[in-house]
Amino acid sequence: MKYYRTMTVCAAGWLAWCIVAHADDPTPAKNPYANIASRNAFGLVAIQQAPPVLPPARPLPRIVPKGYETILGPDIVLFEVIETASDRPAGKSWHALREGEAEDDIAVLCIESATGTVTFNNHGTVQKIPILDASGIGTGARP
Repeated sequence: MKYYRTMTVCAAGWLAWCIVAHADDPTPAKNPYANIASRNAFGLVAIQQAPPVLPPARPLPRIVPKGYETILGPDIVLFEVIETASDRPAGKSWHALREGEAEDDIAVLCIESATGTVTFNNHGTVQKIPILDASGIGTGARP
């Protein structure tokens, strides 16, 4: 029986100690060093974030439309792509595409045979380029 009385007294003492321990003021004590920071004795300034550095924009390949054909169904535009960027292989390539087709991240959006222009999506940039007139090309000899 003595054992139970001792356990009851210990449990009651522990419970009373827990209540008293949590009865403290919940607001923290005022920081005695806060006035030092407010004086700014060393002239401290906040760190300013530098603007993010963007990589330089890559130059787009140059598209030179050479002509179009309408003989076998839908219009097909013939064009040359001249690569100028250092991260892509340099050189020229020839393409023949219909409206809605794409190759090497270059898509033909619209072929306007009446006005002689072609609208391309060149690596995400929409470009409207006139088709070159082939009548001025020749050997220079007179007929």
